[in-house]
Amino acid sequence: MFYLLRHGAYPRLTAVLSGLVLSACGPSLDSRPPSRPDGQSGASARPSGSGPRARRAHRPAVRRRTSATAGAKTTSPPTLIHGSGVGNLHAGRAIPAAYLHPTAKPEQRYTLGFHADAQNYEGFRFSKGAVLVVMNRRLFRAWFDDPQRKGSGFPDPATRATFARAAVKAARGGAPISWIVIQRPGPRTRKKIGVGSTLADLTRAYGALKLLTTPQDFGRDQCSVLITPLKNVRAFFRTCRDARAGGKITRMSIWISRN
Repeated sequence: MFYLLRHGAYPRLTAVLSGLVLSACGPSLDSRPPSRPDGQSGASARPSGSGPRARRAHRPAVRRRTSATAGAKTTSPPTLIHGSGVGNLHAGRAIPAAYLHPTAKPEQRYTLGFHADAQNYEGFRFSKGAVLVVMNRRLFRAWFDDPQRKGSGFPDPATRATFARAAVKAARGGAPISWIVIQRPGPRTRKKIGVGSTLADLTRAYGALKLLTTPQDFGRDQCSVLITPLKNVRAFFRTCRDARAGGKITRMSIWISRN
């Protein structure tokens, strides 16, 4: 080192020492990317909104399935009449949970009334009222049979709302469907038979069927036919004479005997 100082090599020594320090300490503060002609540094050359955080921020939000929305899209109206019911509503089984979810507003589907000789019933309506699901409920029956109310007709709205809540609770608990009645056009069998079809339509679809005179039940129909290939499905006409003359099916029902 003294030799280098004596011979005027101090500048060269300074450069060598600087190089050693830089190599030991890493890049200097001046080792930034060169500036672009527009005055921005290379580090900021990436367009705004392209970093990892920006990409995460621009990702489309994923709608999570919560308890408030679960099951809502599975409540499509039952439309196919088959041997045990309509769609996924089966006589003798519980109503599927999707139809009883709060978003499906099951209390608003609740109904009650009378059939046959003033026999009362409770149940739920589906498919814009075309499908009546009858449940074996006793609240309306007990209310109607109370001697203090005998013959008073239908309950007031507050009492009806109480019956509806109780019916929904029972259905959610697994109470089975007693029977199913199709009262309006809409639901049909795979062979396109439903309310509004004729006896001729039935015969073409399922062969010769036997007409039977029956007591009035729902409505003023006094004639029915068991659609044998579907086992538990009956079609009703106003009268058997009307059926033979081209009259239309007034309703259909699915009832499964437990005997």
